[in-house]
Amino acid sequence: MEQRFAGKRVLVAGGTGGLGRSVSLAFLEEGATVLVTYRSQEEFDALKNAGALEVYATITHPVLCGPAIERLKKSDIKELIVTDTIPIPKEKMIPKIKVLSVSSLLGEAIKRIHDEESISVLFS
Repeated sequence: MEQRFAGKRVLVAGGTGGLGRSVSLAFLEEGATVLVTYRSQEEFDALKNAGALEVYATITHPVLCGPAIERLKKSDIKELIVTDTIPIPKEKMIPKIKVLSVSSLLGEAIKRIHDEESISVLFS
């Protein structure tokens, strides 16, 4: 059987339940690598129980307060991808955390807004 989406990546918001789960499974059957969003421990567990090979998480502003680092260390999350919008203290930096810089993007956006230029080109 030909897999129409072999080698393609698909993002499914709400892909852990209901219609989103059905859509995710359909894409998987067609050969796609499926990325889904989740917001709770139950949805995370559902992903793992459904056979997810790897789970990555993202946070825009990595506050990481309280037991966050210990929970991350113990979790099945392979990598937590964060932005540098706030600094992460050295004692909280662990190998599972990858920081992406958004400074040049924000700087260019501020410059363009100040010069009354469009910022849409930054996001295309």
